[in-house]
Amino acid sequence: MESNIRSTPIIGLITAESLSLLGNQIGAVTIPILVLQFTNSPIVTGIASFSAGLAGLLLAGLITEFSNVELVLLLAGGLLLASAIFGWYSLP
Repeated sequence: MESNIRSTPIIGLITAESLSLLGNQIGAVTIPILVLQFTNSPIVTGIASFSAGLAGLLLAGLITEFSNVELVLLLAGGLLLASAIFGWYSLP
């Protein structure tokens, strides 16, 4: 019984990380599609896709290893927000 109680936090952590990864991947796919649908501009879509992809690069790169993890997460979230705002204000 004790081993089951001790394994509960790790199951919660794995579930939370999986849902977070799924949400990030859905956002990385849908933001460029929505920008392309609303603007019909491949250049604006590329900029939105690049800024959404740059957030993933920051999280997976060496910057995370040698810097403050909270700062990197904040910057990555800010880049995703900036790509969404850029797509919103690009609407006709």
